[in-house]
Amino acid sequence: MSQPSLIQHPFPPPPDQDSGWWCGPQDYQTEFLHRPEPFKLALWGAGTGKSAMLAFDAQLTAIMYPRIRMWWIEPTYAMIDEIAHPLFRDMDDMFFDLNGFRLIKNWRKSAQEITFYTGATLAFKSADRPHKLRGPSIGKAYLDEITTMPNEDAVMQIIDTRMRGYGPRQVIGATTPRGNIGAVKWWLDGQRKDVRDKQGRPVFHVDVKTSYANAHLPEGWVDQRKLTMSAEIFAQEILAEVSEISGRVYPSFRRETHYLPWDAQAELRSGHWTVVVGVDWGAIHAHAVYLAVRSVEDRPLAEVWLFDELEIENQADEAMIDALMARLNKWPTLPKAFCPDPSNPEANALLRKAIKKRGLPCKVRYPDYTDWEGRNVLRGIELVRQFLKLADGTISMRVSQDIQRAGLMESGKWGAVLGLENYAHKFDSAHKVYTDKPLDDNTYVHGMDALRYALRQLKLLGFRGDLPTHWMRLAGVQA
Repeated sequence: MSQPSLIQHPFPPPPDQDSGWWCGPQDYQTEFLHRPEPFKLALWGAGTGKSAMLAFDAQLTAIMYPRIRMWWIEPTYAMIDEIAHPLFRDMDDMFFDLNGFRLIKNWRKSAQEITFYTGATLAFKSADRPHKLRGPSIGKAYLDEITTMPNEDAVMQIIDTRMRGYGPRQVIGATTPRGNIGAVKWWLDGQRKDVRDKQGRPVFHVDVKTSYANAHLPEGWVDQRKLTMSAEIFAQEILAEVSEISGRVYPSFRRETHYLPWDAQAELRSGHWTVVVGVDWGAIHAHAVYLAVRSVEDRPLAEVWLFDELEIENQADEAMIDALMARLNKWPTLPKAFCPDPSNPEANALLRKAIKKRGLPCKVRYPDYTDWEGRNVLRGIELVRQFLKLADGTISMRVSQDIQRAGLMESGKWGAVLGLENYAHKFDSAHKVYTDKPLDDNTYVHGMDALRYALRQLKLLGFRGDLPTHWMRLAGVQA
């Protein structure tokens, strides 16, 4: 294929079907980029090409507006390295293949800035320190994954005041929604109120697309996510639904669905179940939950019953350990593992010593506290949601009605059932809307933490628990 006499760009692609492109841009991407509104937000599901679309537009803008100054903002510098840099390297290679020369003239990695051959510049910025975004005037800004930015509201306010330089003076955001909060709410409110400029033109545009919009995704990829995501996260990440975040962290929990008769004594005697105990060392409300677990063929997750719980108020860790040891005689099956809070190594060492002293075959399992994934609250919460209800409707965890005998469901108590019903999200700083962060209420949080600790360790104990890896194994994809 001979080099074109005019500048060709990957977006839109050349009409030649033999150009070697595996796919072209899709109509919804082209339509979004041609929108003229000063503030545009692509509220798209996973796999829809949000970041690639922004990178395409940045290159086009560099050609159309020589010497323009642009910013590309990610939540962290790590995401700049992992997402933005590879995108612009690939795009520049594509541009070279089409035109025989490179669009990027200079890339100063130390300054996190690209200079294009037209004199346009694009600086990569992190949102973790919004005050460093003050000062320069710019002509266009790209905000990638804006809902995961730690200071999205502050970033939006600052970027709004910077948009006074040469160029289209346009802000383009791209993300999947995390509820009607933060930047998403700001954009939606602007569109709903039909805010217009002095010439009567709309200022805001929000475009919503589900993951099903991308026809180039592997066949079955989207539907397979129903086996890897909770109902809530599937609606958010795949269907791009902008939900009003309620106070409940676990809205899918329903007593009529999850709180059912189950004879723990009889079931445990059958030998078909493994007992796992999650432990939270709360100073005021130390809490333990008892789970019966077994694998079931052709199910994405292990079957789990929450059948007992224990709480010690205002006692030292040793008192909780003594209570755990005394509880061993209550059930016909010894726990295979205790899964305590990893942030209290002293208490964990005492628990291990107590088990060894009694010659018990129980293990003490918990992640390394230095492992960020091992102590990430939101990831643990999503795992609980997955057990409560997957996007395909599968329920893998239920609560035995026998748990009422533990006495922690009465008024003024903080049992696991009450926690599943009442564990709440935090409000924002103005106390107007809920965020996606849970509230550390020092009441229900202890039972919920204990539940997370136990479920997070099931995979290490030989049960199905880490859903993304499990899905990849089922689908024959190399992890």
